[in-house]
Amino acid sequence: MLGLTLSIKKTEVLRQLQPSTSPEVSNINVGGAPLQFVDKFCYLGSIISSDGSLDGEISQRIAKASAAFGQLRN
Repeated sequence: MLGLTLSIKKTEVLRQLQPSTSPEVSNINVGGAPLQFVDKFCYLGSIISSDGSLDGEISQRIAKASAAFGQLRN
């Protein structure tokens, strides 16, 4: 054992399927506990979505830039 600990509560599964693939839902269990499936999540400050869309990422970056410029006024 190398001392690696996995937090089941924080672990999420994001599936990116090919367009021609049917979205069969299969459960992934770790230690008897099922992992939660999500459509998008934030990883290292970037939003990753299951459909490969960049809309969420672009919106988040615009919002952060807008907040930064808003703080410059003060």
